[in-house]
Amino acid sequence: MRRPVAALFVALAMALGATVLETAPWSTGTRAAASQPAAPAAIDPFTIAIPDDVLADLKERLARARMPDEPEGVGWQLGMNRAY
Repeated sequence: MRRPVAALFVALAMALGATVLETAPWSTGTRAAASQPAAPAAIDPFTIAIPDDVLADLKERLARARMPDEPEGVGWQLGMNRAY
């Protein structure tokens, strides 16, 4: 299922406890052709409010996240090189 990026950010913010103050339709939901997405009618700004304690919790969780070791000798073959 494809969703507009803005809608995904709103869904993530709401899952983290944010309140959406203004909402707007993100796209027309129609496609001009099967291979090309429809152009959005307009980009409407919106504001979200995320409580400070939710942001602090997220920051702490990200700081504690452990990243896997990079396999030896693969360089950029499996994505971004961590040394970069």
